[in-house]
Amino acid sequence: MSQGDPAPARGTGFRHGVDHGPPFWPGLTGAGAGAGSAADPRPPAPAGTGPVGMLPPGTGPTGVPPGPYGTPPPRPTRPPSIPFTVIGVLFSAGVIVLAVWLVGMVIGGFRASLGWSGTSGTFTASVCEHQSGSRGGGHDRCSGTFRSADGAIVDTGAIADVRPNFTSGESEKLQRKPDGDYVETRAADAWEDAFVIFLMVGIAAWLLFLPCAAVGKVRVEKGVPLRSNPQPWGTLLPLLAWTGLGFVALSCLTLFAMLLFLLISALV
Repeated sequence: MSQGDPAPARGTGFRHGVDHGPPFWPGLTGAGAGAGSAADPRPPAPAGTGPVGMLPPGTGPTGVPPGPYGTPPPRPTRPPSIPFTVIGVLFSAGVIVLAVWLVGMVIGGFRASLGWSGTSGTFTASVCEHQSGSRGGGHDRCSGTFRSADGAIVDTGAIADVRPNFTSGESEKLQRKPDGDYVETRAADAWEDAFVIFLMVGIAAWLLFLPCAAVGKVRVEKGVPLRSNPQPWGTLLPLLAWTGLGFVALSCLTLFAMLLFLLISALV
């Protein structure tokens, strides 16, 4: 631009002798300027949007005011896969059935160890055989006669696992379980059963968490609350996560209490 040339009109896009076309911000230079005007063949911006089609603050899918280039598109979700859904359902059903079966077996021994179920009585051994353990030690398996405390049950073919060095003719207080097995009423066995129960429930909860977290529309990411996922996953995922953490923590506390109990019993 020479010194004698007239100054360009403001908002015409003319700068340093080069015509840059229509002004970048539509509507800032009055009527007739910007997209959709006679001087600018570009189509007008959609109604309700600002410069460059920018959305109003707070209207994005994340609730965060968008930047100068608009709000980022929502996170794409994977379409549901029928084989994956079938595998996930079968896996979850298997975990539930196996956990219920194992926990039910251990609960029976836990209640019998505390004397809460079954029948109390006296077992008198006739023949005993020592059973070695995998880590040394072991127990004696004896056959003999079990007589309930009230005399209603007399089992002459009873077989029971008792403490080592149990001799023929010796008697021991035992608990007859509903399934016919015999166990000793010992607090140490109850602590051990409680540890196994808590641990199995915690592991089952985390195993159920995995297929739920793998659903296409579920987000398990740092900084994204689990409850923000669509239902029912927004309720199920936190429930499984906290259940798994809680029962694993309970199993650790139970193990510590059992070891402390055994240590005090050995000292006393």
